[in-house]
Amino acid sequence: MFKYNEEISFGENTSHGKLLQYINHGDRILEFGCAKGVFSKYVKEHLGCTVYGIEINKDAYCEAKQYLDYGICCDIEAHEWESEIGDIKFDVIMFADVLEHLK
Repeated sequence: MFKYNEEISFGENTSHGKLLQYINHGDRILEFGCAKGVFSKYVKEHLGCTVYGIEINKDAYCEAKQYLDYGICCDIEAHEWESEIGDIKFDVIMFADVLEHLK
């Protein structure tokens, strides 16, 4: 079972709401740990962003990919994503709720 099944809040005093302060309309975002794509969907629909997502959980990734412009299902510590992302430049790179799970 996927750990993050609850909905997320975008209120200004929530962690995701605070992240939105760093995102501008039309930004290109790389979201590590995109889970089921709730944040990705929000920034695409409300801010017109382009979103690349990386998620380790296959079930979550299968849900998220419908909201992503490009996605990869992999372990970010294995660095598989590096060759696929290449030299793409991003306005925002997110590690929300991810860093604490890395070695």
